[in-house]
Amino acid sequence: MSQPFRIVLPALNPEAREIVVKDNNFRYLRDVLRCRIGDKVVVLDGKGHAVIAGVSRIGRRELKLKKEGDYTIDSESPLKLVLLQVILKGDRMDLVIRKSTELGVSGIYPLVTGRAQVRYTRRLEHWRRIAEEAVRQSGRLILPEIHDVLSLDELFQEIKDG
Repeated sequence: MSQPFRIVLPALNPEAREIVVKDNNFRYLRDVLRCRIGDKVVVLDGKGHAVIAGVSRIGRRELKLKKEGDYTIDSESPLKLVLLQVILKGDRMDLVIRKSTELGVSGIYPLVTGRAQVRYTRRLEHWRRIAEEAVRQSGRLILPEIHDVLSLDELFQEIKDG
């Protein structure tokens, strides 16, 4: 038997018997993975909880999964690693987010310094999607938190406050 497909649904209710998948995850399962009725899917909430479910219905705009049970795997590091990363040009930042997520960081702080490319600061949602893809790919259960873009002064103030 092949490995089950994996998706991240932050609003996952672990008690629900049926899970409705829409939007990007629906298109990913239907169009990219070509999921069929009866295929197994591991649904992660990104905070460490996961369930295994079988595809019970594929519609035009949504896919329904029937929960079969909880899914556990010990794939997380006991260390809490946080990456402070100056924003890089082009797709280099995407690579850093992907690889650091696969390696097990729990948080990423994108930083703006004096020579940083300010136009890349509006890519936060893009970086969060990349981290989600890396979690699916690497077998992790926890999605790292990608914080808002900060300057070094703001970062030091946040560290000082908390």
